[in-house]
Amino acid sequence: MNNKIKLSVKNFFEKTEIGKLTLIISATPILILIVWGIISEQFLDGEAPQLLNMIIFAACGLLIGSAGLIQIRRQEAPWLMGKKISGVKAIISGALLLGIFWGLSVLILIFYFLETIAF
Repeated sequence: MNNKIKLSVKNFFEKTEIGKLTLIISATPILILIVWGIISEQFLDGEAPQLLNMIIFAACGLLIGSAGLIQIRRQEAPWLMGKKISGVKAIISGALLLGIFWGLSVLILIFYFLETIAF
């Protein structure tokens, strides 16, 4: 049973068109942030712990950056008007996506901890 699930997930990532896959991977963290904002406002009166907010933002950045990891692995990336690019251009595009969002996630956490230590 577990092997079937693993194969279906692998097939999903290998067979899905790269534009749709990137959209799914990028839109999911945005939806998580929207839901977190609603939960925070409704149940926590907008007073969610700052550390929890930073962890959620960093995790969402890691998820968005993972789209770049898939682009590097598959050596193809979405481009304008539904077209796709492949080869070195796709690897560079994926590396930029990965570096920007993973870097921002790390910076968010570093600045939070520096702020709490310094003040």
